[in-house]
Amino acid sequence: MEFKTHSQFRDAVKEYAIKHGKHITFTKSDREKVRAICKTGCPWDIYASYVHADAVYRVKTYNSERSCTRSFDVPWKAYRARKKALEVVQGKVAKQYGQLWGYMEEIKNSNPGTTIKIQVKPVAGFEAIAKFKRLYICWGALKRGFQMRCRPIIGLDDCHLKGPYGGILLTAVGIDANNQIYPFSYAVVEIEKYKTWHWFLELLGTDLNIQNTRTYTLMSDKQKGLIEAVKNLYPNAEHRFCVRHLYNNFKQDVKGLVLKEILWRLQGQALFRALQKQCSELYKSNGGDERDRYCNIQLVGTEASCPLEQITLQHLHKM
Repeated sequence: MEFKTHSQFRDAVKEYAIKHGKHITFTKSDREKVRAICKTGCPWDIYASYVHADAVYRVKTYNSERSCTRSFDVPWKAYRARKKALEVVQGKVAKQYGQLWGYMEEIKNSNPGTTIKIQVKPVAGFEAIAKFKRLYICWGALKRGFQMRCRPIIGLDDCHLKGPYGGILLTAVGIDANNQIYPFSYAVVEIEKYKTWHWFLELLGTDLNIQNTRTYTLMSDKQKGLIEAVKNLYPNAEHRFCVRHLYNNFKQDVKGLVLKEILWRLQGQALFRALQKQCSELYKSNGGDERDRYCNIQLVGTEASCPLEQITLQHLHKM
């Protein structure tokens, strides 16, 4: 048995539980592996994993033997009723993908200059049917506003979509004259990796007519695929990393609000001696000896250790 998505497999198991009156629980459920067993302890068990080569979730283990009795108190009955009610009100999600072409034309009519790109992939055995893969939108009015009034700073980020088909939302935002976030472009892709970031950034560069990448600064997290895509497409741009994302890595090893405050003060220093002072505070607050003038550069996002007096701009560029 094969399923297109993680959620489709889970829904099939829930439907089975409702139909046969079984108390089923998921003992493992992530993007790679899903396992469900019977709560009562009977041998019933099913396990599926993601097969990258075929892009499907394939059932690897299925034990249909049951020793438990049928139950009429299955918690997912309410879930199924809610699902059907939503389908009546909103329609089926899969059918709404077929309305994307009309949505594209409506956007182009109401917002001239908007760039929309849709990628689809063929369905094996059905030449006339295509399946949604990616969507890119750069709004015409917002694009012109960014080019005319915003500073050449682009923030890049992503988040997971929680719908039945999943996916990743990639976003590009600027900063306006009031230091407010100025979103102007986004894309829906299948997964966050180098190829999807490269596709998004290449279209973005064409839309903004970026000829001289040296004048731009890009800010993001440290996702490997994104770093490589920026390096290849915007080789002369300044690429800096968001302190909030750095802190999320930082706090795994270094706990406490005091260190958090020092880190935020550290990132805002414009004077070199002030930076050295904050590095020293950071080191001492983490248990370092006051007499030891060495700063563990790993704590502030770089790759090596050196005396505070020898920290150079090259070290800072690695942060």
